[in-house]
This record gives sequence, C-alpha cells and structure tokens, in this order.
Amino acid sequence: MCNKISVFTPTYNRAFILESLYKSLVNQKYSDFNWIIVDDGSTDNTQHLVDKWINEKRVKIIYKKQNNQGKHVAINRGVNLCDSELFFIVDSDDFISEDSLEKIVTFWDGNKNGDLISGIIALKKYYKKNKIVGTELPKGLLTATLTELYEKYNVTGDKVVIYRTDILKKFPFPTFKGELFLLESIVFKKIDCVYKMLLLNEPIYFCEYLEDGLSQDFRKLYRENPRGFLESFNMNLEESNILKNKIKSAAHLINLSLYLKDFKYVKKFSSKWFMIPAFPLALYLYIKIFIFKVSDVKSFNRQ
Repeated sequence: MCNKISVFTPTYNRAFILESLYKSLVNQKYSDFNWIIVDDGSTDNTQHLVDKWINEKRVKIIYKKQNNQGKHVAINRGVNLCDSELFFIVDSDDFISEDSLEKIVTFWDGNKNGDLISGIIALKKYYKKNKIVGTELPKGLLTATLTELYEKYNVTGDKVVIYRTDILKKFPFPTFKGELFLLESIVFKKIDCVYKMLLLNEPIYFCEYLEDGLSQDFRKLYRENPRGFLESFNMNLEESNILKNKIKSAAHLINLSLYLKDFKYVKKFSSKWFMIPAFPLALYLYIKIFIFKVSDVKSFNRQ
C-alpha cells in the first residue's frame, strides 16, 4: 500500500466551505496521506478550486467527479480509488485537528491486533460550541462495535469512524434506482456483525450542521428514498437487542412496505408477534409521512 491512511471527502456544491478542510489537511503534522475527493455532480466552482489545490502540491489529492448519485455511491467510488490501509471519511463542511492523522496512525499501529479489528472509533466536537458531540466513549474500554456503544453502553451522538479499506471493499453500500440517500449505518451494522473497533476517546474531528445539509428534513428523505430506508430498518430489526427498537423498526418496515406495496420483508419476520404493537404505529407513520407529508428536522450523517 502506498500510504497508511487516506482522507476521503464526498462533496456536492461545497466550494464555499471546503477550504476549511483543505487548510486543516495542509497543516497536518502527519503528511504521508492522500486526500480522495469524489465530487457528486457539483454545479459550483468546486472543480476549479480543487484543481488549484492540486497545482499547489501541498497535499496529495485524487479528484474524481461523477453524476449526482448520492453520498453512499461516492463512498463506494472513493473506496475503490483507495490503496491505503485506513479510510477516513471527513465531510466537506467539517475539518480535523492538526494532530488528527498522527493520532490515528500512532494509535492504530500501537493497538491493532489481528484481523477481527475493523478500524477506529473516536470523538467529534462542535467547533463553535467547543463541546463534544454526544457523550464520550466508556472509560477503560478498548474495543467495541458501534452497535454495542449505542445499545449496551448508552453512548449518544455522532462518532468518528475510520475503517480498514479492505473491509469497506467487502461491504459496499447497496444502491437503489432513483434514490440518492442511504443511511451509512446500513453498512456499519453489517461490519459490526463480524468485527470490533478500537476506541480512541479523544476529539479529532470538528463539525457543525449547515442549514442546507442532509441534517434537515428527515421525512422528506424518507419519502424520496423508501427502499434504502426499508433495507436499513430491516437491518435494525434483525440486529437490535432492544425490544423498543425492534418494535419501532418493525413499524417503519410495515409503513414502508405499505407505501411500496412490497411485503417481502414483513413476510420474513422471524417473530410475527412484533406486528401486533407495531401495526398501529405503522398506520400513524403512514398517515403522517405519506398522506399529510409532515416535515421533521433531525441530525444525521451529511455530505
């Protein structure tokens, strides 16, 4: 492999803010990395800006542009372009601390142990509030899965994930015709079924949520990308050990199945009794989301 780590950024019309990330990469203490950028069909001056940075030769940049297909498709392409051991997704409206890559590589080389470790989980911080996103990781715990952190240890908030590139190549994001959004957890949970991750209980990543980001109308995305959400809730139902989460996922599965008139996932329920408490909630969701089209602003992974 050419480098230990690559930073990957999917971007769409972010020329106005992408320079903050560029400057943070220029200032990295650890310099032996690639910056892979997949431009998901930007119509602003992103390409001109990146071409200028390539010519400056301060950071090794791999830039590819594709038709607008969604962040998940951009990630698949970025993974295929990557020949580094580690793949670090940094969104275009965020940036990293100057010692971020140094900390990641040092921690990885000092703690990786065997093939059953898929990568690293670390902390994010709001750069305006100077506050950790959600809660810190459990003290004294070296390895866990994302699912365990949220369900067993009650961790909250978005976390940084750095994965081994070879594992992401084994678990590409599924694509659904005409759908431009997919929850990243659909792949991360599949990886959780096989691998653990190292826990770096330090903030190495700085973020804010922009008004035009994917943190806005959750239900609009839900309506526009039903098959991707159906796949995601099916995964939640299969993998969660929390009864409340199972019933909620079952309700979403029924709701989306009603909308799509496709009941293959409902028929696969291993425990049919979940339908009893889930069905009234599913009807409520169907009326609210698909009939009245009520909006809902929530925060989750952005592009």
